[in-house]
Amino acid sequence: MVHVHHKNMKYWKYFTSIILVVAIIVVFPIKTSAAVTQTGSASAFNITTANTGTVSTTITVPSDATMVVVGVSGFRAEATFLSGGNMTFTKGGVDTTMRKGSGGDSGTSSFQSAIFYLESPDTGSNKTLKWDWQGTNTASNAPIIEVIFFTGTDVSATPVRGTAGGINTSDTPYTSGTITAQSGDLIVAAIAGFAGTSEGTCASYTNLSTTIVQYTRFGSADGALASGSPSGNTTVSCATDTNWADGGIVGISIKSSGVVAANVPVVEVKGTVIVNGALKI
Repeated sequence: MVHVHHKNMKYWKYFTSIILVVAIIVVFPIKTSAAVTQTGSASAFNITTANTGTVSTTITVPSDATMVVVGVSGFRAEATFLSGGNMTFTKGGVDTTMRKGSGGDSGTSSFQSAIFYLESPDTGSNKTLKWDWQGTNTASNAPIIEVIFFTGTDVSATPVRGTAGGINTSDTPYTSGTITAQSGDLIVAAIAGFAGTSEGTCASYTNLSTTIVQYTRFGSADGALASGSPSGNTTVSCATDTNWADGGIVGISIKSSGVVAANVPVVEVKGTVIVNGALKI
């Protein structure tokens, strides 16, 4: 209760409406989605037909890279010749077996595509990539190797939500099976095309929006890496081409690292109001 001494009552009649407002800015942390994005530049390597070997010992990995992805285009008339083998990349200072997609080299009469990936590779210079294809046979067509890096990816033991591939023994479209995916993932697809006489391209895609890199033809091997942002489970394809015949595609759905904290200011308003001499809070 407010007590006003009688001798001060005469001053209350001079009060008009007074509003005292105090604004307090409070910073609250909230969480927002992290995006998977490419970092650094793509690197291309032309390797031999050997069953095993070293792609390079001088690969530079960007400091913010959380995943390395390798696309392969090559051929031997042996199902899963590429994906049935392994590739390794430097992690923890040692050659570490990469994870892989499936379905882009499932046949024996279409050019074969494979994709390998590894979370949390060592960063910096002089990193090593090696290959060891299925069995002991050599490739009929020496493969092209493309190396790219991403940041903002999940770095758990399961950084990819789904994978699927597909082949076509005559021409495009090369269409994958259904890839398990959700909004916030990034689909990365490796495409391989047989370019018998001249340089070719993937001219259009389905459910892929960005060409990350178009391979430069090596012998008869050609291809591309492309990406897209899914809203859910999806198929992807190289829909049309120039100068390619048979080929294949394999895609992976890379998970985002999830959420990142962001500080957002919120204004809290508190006020004291005196109306015609009456105190209100």
